[in-house]
Amino acid sequence: MKALLKNLILVTLFLLAAAQGKGQSRTITYQWLNEPCEENIHCNTGCSACNQPEGTDMVVLGTNAAMIGVSACPHPVVVGDNALAISGWSAQADTDHRVLMSGLALVDVHIDSVVIRHRSEANGPARVVVRVQDLGDGGGAVHDAPVDTEWRTTVLTNCGVVQKPTSDGQAAFQLQLQAYGGHGGDWLLDEVRIVVSPVVDLSTSIGVVTQQQEALNGVGTTDLLGRTTSNVGAGLRFRNGNIIILQ
Repeated sequence: MKALLKNLILVTLFLLAAAQGKGQSRTITYQWLNEPCEENIHCNTGCSACNQPEGTDMVVLGTNAAMIGVSACPHPVVVGDNALAISGWSAQADTDHRVLMSGLALVDVHIDSVVIRHRSEANGPARVVVRVQDLGDGGGAVHDAPVDTEWRTTVLTNCGVVQKPTSDGQAAFQLQLQAYGGHGGDWLLDEVRIVVSPVVDLSTSIGVVTQQQEALNGVGTTDLLGRTTSNVGAGLRFRNGNIIILQ
């Protein structure tokens, strides 16, 4: 009875979380607008830009963009809307020079698309590696895209599903951008959009909850639908889908 009560509590929590996200796609948007916020990017020769994404809520949360081994200076594209002029790129793509954006979700999510608007300054990078990956084993979707001196939109679609490691955990994913191949010029990043959809499968999720309880008890059991469950360990899984590139 005690184990059943705990299962009911866990399933109730899951249903509440699923109800918040069911059937609704979320878009995490980075635009670096010229407006004050809790996290701003400043430089001596450029403007100030808000480094916080829009579109986050209690179901899906996007983190600030992190500059690893590179420097960003906001410059206006139109009034109030900046692009990041990012300098310090290497000749080849490497982990010492990159831009990182991470996402957390209360429910399992499908990454529907990643949209990037960008261009290169004179002598800037000729290509950019776009990688969508889980934070467990680093696997995921990756594409090496060209960079032009005119604005270009690179789109990755159907980038896979990110699952929570436990019933009370969070699905976690990361977008990594690595421009390379230039001769010291800047790469301009104007906008990034990450579109995700909550994945809601109540029958599967109920089974997962009871599997976790079984692992704790060390005995066999049945789930709330009357099915016999097996002792299957939970873990973060990132299932890749097909990738379509539009440039």
